[in-house]
Amino acid sequence: MNARSLEHRIQCLANRAPKEESTAGVKDGIWKRGNNWYISVKINGHRRVKSFGRDRKAAELALAKILKHRAVANATSDWSGLTEFTKPKTREMFAEVAEDYLAERASLKYSSLRGYRKVLKNYLLPAFGKMEVSDITEEDIAHFQAEVSKNVSAVRTYNIMGLLRYIMKVCLRRKLKAENLTAGVRQLTEKKPDIDALTKEELELALSKIVPHYRALFTGLAWTGAHPNELFALRWKDIDFKRGEIRINKSRVRGSEDLPKTASSSRIVPMLTVVRVALEQEK
Repeated sequence: MNARSLEHRIQCLANRAPKEESTAGVKDGIWKRGNNWYISVKINGHRRVKSFGRDRKAAELALAKILKHRAVANATSDWSGLTEFTKPKTREMFAEVAEDYLAERASLKYSSLRGYRKVLKNYLLPAFGKMEVSDITEEDIAHFQAEVSKNVSAVRTYNIMGLLRYIMKVCLRRKLKAENLTAGVRQLTEKKPDIDALTKEELELALSKIVPHYRALFTGLAWTGAHPNELFALRWKDIDFKRGEIRINKSRVRGSEDLPKTASSSRIVPMLTVVRVALEQEK
């Protein structure tokens, strides 16, 4: 076959426009399922299906490119131009990878694991749980962030997206994805609110209104900077009246005690006179 006839044959094959199908069917084409666009092409006797997320234009361009490569391959028996499209598709579900991520981090604090599972249940699994990892696109992730941010603060959205970033890193490590798609999604920012701090007199008045049983706790919160879960775990042995110090070395969440998240969270806090008086009244 001379070069001219080969070129003519390739052009004829490439110009055969596919019909759009509503299901993954017999003919070459493009269709929509849910929010995602798919293409279906028969290559070297095998039908291949690929998802392009919500990007119909990308699906159309890819289909045209694949049909052109297929025309060349049919004429020359050289299928190298279709290697990327014909490689086996990974069918691991997002929900499975998410569970694996948590299983790998069984040593996390109880409160952290509980928080992650809550994020999975309320946000990530409803959005991605039934999707194959290979089908998730950067546009899906950007759309998810935009929807979440309509109902929660930017800080909360950032935390939710943080878990998604970790899970997508697992996908990258397992070669389920060529890149971490969350890296291309711009993080939301939120202006820090102006803090109208209480004056000393206002704070003393507020503390005086608290019932005696809880007054030492709120006094400690006001004058030590410690978190509630840190003071919940405080024991008398952690309080050094002689040195005027309080050792923060654990936390308590929903009845479960654990070590701090970071080494810097274990610290010694100076005990001001107002705190000493409140604690001595409790002892």
